[in-house]
Amino acid sequence: MEELNIQKSYAEFKNALDTEFNTAAESFNRIGYLLKVARDTDILHESGYKTVAEFANAEYGLRKDDVSRFIAINDRYSENGYSERLAEKYRGFGRAKLQEMLSLPVEIADEIPVSTPKSVIQEIKKEYKEEQAITEIEVILEDENKEQQEMDNNLAKVLHQLLHDRKDLFKAVEKIALMKNAEMLYNALAPSGVETHIVRIAGVGRFMFSITDLNDNLSLMEMRSANKESYEWYDAVMAVYSIFENKKGKDLYFEIYGEPYEDSKVEPVQPEEPKAEVKDTAEQTKPERLENENLADTTEEQYIGDSEKGAAETEVIAHNSHIETTDVECKQKAAVVEDIVEETEPDTEEIMNPYVEPAQEDLEQSEEISETTKILCVKAFYKYYYDRINDAHSISSEIHSILNDDYKGHIIVDEDYSVLIDKKFIIEKNSCIFGTISEVLVEKYIDMIIQEEHKDKALEEAANKDKALESISNTLTDIRKNLDNKNYITALQYTELLLGKLKKIIEEDRQ
Repeated sequence: MEELNIQKSYAEFKNALDTEFNTAAESFNRIGYLLKVARDTDILHESGYKTVAEFANAEYGLRKDDVSRFIAINDRYSENGYSERLAEKYRGFGRAKLQEMLSLPVEIADEIPVSTPKSVIQEIKKEYKEEQAITEIEVILEDENKEQQEMDNNLAKVLHQLLHDRKDLFKAVEKIALMKNAEMLYNALAPSGVETHIVRIAGVGRFMFSITDLNDNLSLMEMRSANKESYEWYDAVMAVYSIFENKKGKDLYFEIYGEPYEDSKVEPVQPEEPKAEVKDTAEQTKPERLENENLADTTEEQYIGDSEKGAAETEVIAHNSHIETTDVECKQKAAVVEDIVEETEPDTEEIMNPYVEPAQEDLEQSEEISETTKILCVKAFYKYYYDRINDAHSISSEIHSILNDDYKGHIIVDEDYSVLIDKKFIIEKNSCIFGTISEVLVEKYIDMIIQEEHKDKALEEAANKDKALESISNTLTDIRKNLDNKNYITALQYTELLLGKLKKIIEEDRQ
C-alpha cells in the first residue's frame, strides 16, 4: 500500500489538494469528450447500444442528465469546444466550480477569477437567477436614485450603491476617499486581493463588479444583458472622491445617503395593562386566553360572512395579516388572458411574478399566437443557444436538454415579446404569459431557420463567386489593353494581381 505523503505546511497541503481537484476537472472534461465521440461517431456500433445515453447508463450507471452535464462541460470549457484538454483560461478552477459556472452565461462565467471560492460562485448564480426573474417592465417602473441618475458612468453608480449596501466597506473607504490613492482604494475594496461584488442599481439591474489586481482594469458586467464595461483605477478613485467631496460632518454616511449608519429598532408602544397580584396570575390568564380565542373565532366568522356577500374591496383577515396589492398595469396590458379582466381581484402572485408555474389551462393558447410571432420567438431562442444547437448531433435532444435545464432562461425578443425557458417554451407578451409552443414545433421551426441559413449562405457564396469571376474578367481586359498599347510594366502589374486573385480562389476551394 502506497504511503500517504503528509504535507509539512498548509501551503503545501493546499497546493496538493488543488492539484487533485484540477486533475478531477481534466478527467471530467475528458469524460465529456469521450461521450461526445460516442455520440457523434459509429464507435458504439459493435456494442449493441443504440445511443450514448443507453451505453453510459448500462456500463457506468450514468443517468441521461449526467451524460448531458459531462458533454456540456466539454462544450463549454474545452479547447475549441471539442477537445480532451481544458481551455487555458479554465484550468485551475476545479470540477466543482466549473459545474457551478455551467448555468451562467459564458460572458459572466469568463469574468469570474480562478481564485473565487465556490460559495461566491453560488452567490453569483443566485443573484443572476433573481435578476432574470425580474421583467423589463418591472425594472423600468423602479424608482431610480436621483443622485445616481446624475453620475457620469455606471462605475460611479455601482460604487455609490456598494458603499451604501456594505457599511464595512464604507468605513474602510471613508478614511482614504479624499486621498486619491489607487492602491489604498484597491486594498479597501479587495482586502484579499481578488474580489467580486454584486450590486443592484434601481432602474438598471444587477452588476458584477470584478477586481483582480491593481495593475488590471476594473470589470463591470451588467447581468441582465451581459454587457461588459472596463474602467481604469483612476475612474474608481475619482468616483469615490466625488461621493465624499465637500462632506465634512461627523456622520458622513447620513450626510451622503440620508440614512443613519446604525439601523435603529423602535419597539412598538404597548398599551399599559393593570398589574395583577402574583397569586392571581394563573387564575386570570386562563379566562383572558379564552376571551382572545373567542375574539379570533368571531373575526374569522365575520371574514367568511363578508366573503359570501361579495365584499371584494376590503378583506378582514384574522391575526392582522397584510393585504397584498395587485399589479394593475400588468393586468391591463395582458388583455389576452381573459381571467385577468374579471371584476374580482386576480391572483396577485401569478401576475406580479410570471415565473410562477402557471396553470395548464392558461398555457393552452398557442393557437392564438400568430405564425410570425412564433417564428420570431424561436429565432431569438435559436440565436441565444446557437452554439449548442448548431453543434448538436440531434437537434431534438438538445432542445429538450435546454428546456429542462436546472435554471430558467429568459430571452428578450423585442419591446413586446420575451421567451421564458422553464420546462416549457413559454411566450410572454408585455411581461405576462401569452402561450406556449411545443418542443416538436420548436424543432420544426429551428429546422426551417437552419435551412434558410444554408440557402442564404449558398446565395452569398454564389454572389461572391460571380463577383470574383467578374473581377478576373475585368483584370484580363486590362491586361489585354495594356499589351495592345505596349504598356508592358502595367500589364505585368495586372498579371500579378490576377495571379493573386486566382491563388485566393484556389485556397478557398481547398478549405
